[in-house]
Amino acid sequence: HGFDFATQNHFYNIYIELRKGKKNMRVDDILNNFLQENCFDCHAVYDIEADSYYSIYEEEIVLGGQPDPVADKVFMKYVKELGLIGEWNINTLTFMHELSHHLTLHLLDEEEITISQEIKFFCSLESEKFGDNEDICMIYFKCPEEAIATEYAVEYLNNNYELMQKFDKELTDALNCR
Repeated sequence: HGFDFATQNHFYNIYIELRKGKKNMRVDDILNNFLQENCFDCHAVYDIEADSYYSIYEEEIVLGGQPDPVADKVFMKYVKELGLIGEWNINTLTFMHELSHHLTLHLLDEEEITISQEIKFFCSLESEKFGDNEDICMIYFKCPEEAIATEYAVEYLNNNYELMQKFDKELTDALNCR
């Protein structure tokens, strides 16, 4: 037998409050202020228990709080190879990469999207079997969908260096003050 509407609503409100506890509202504000001030038509949340991703359906960037030491190391090496100028917090790079998915998905054709999905599926299976390793991470980062997002992020960071260094410091400070 089911719950009445008032009880369902009560449990939903408890759920929302619990989820808020897993987020850092100051970080959410920093991310969304950046998006709004720079006229990006999407929104962002920080979730300490999630991996980072971009949801095309919700036009939402989720900046996750779950570090992946192998993937982070490979990603840092990759962005340097692409010509990234300066030193950056991995969270800033990740956020800009996810934002760049929002900005570049329309540039990919159907074949590139299909190839990307196949590569990501392969990498997921390999990671499940053997754990993350640098080769699998680099294959993932170089699939068309990921590569174009990363290239765009690097270009944006380089072309807007002072603005982005300010953002990087603000975001890093907020994440370090959980």
